[in-house]
Amino acid sequence: RPATARRAGSDQSGSQQQQPRYREYTFQSGDTLGRVAARLLGSEQKWRELYDLNRDVIDNPDSVSIGTTIKVPAD
Repeated sequence: RPATARRAGSDQSGSQQQQPRYREYTFQSGDTLGRVAARLLGSEQKWRELYDLNRDVIDNPDSVSIGTTIKVPAD
């Protein structure tokens, strides 16, 4: 049984290494998903990527409240 426990631990650390890395951004006055995507991801067209990644905190992609903190893919 100890061998099984080691394998499980190895699988978990392998998963952790493959997890995407994120930084956080907090919405300010005048921000939209498109503007944030353009500024942080290089293209306004990537707004949906931000929305999909943050559906747990964004109810309406057309109206994100000031002070909402979202995850943004890190380079």
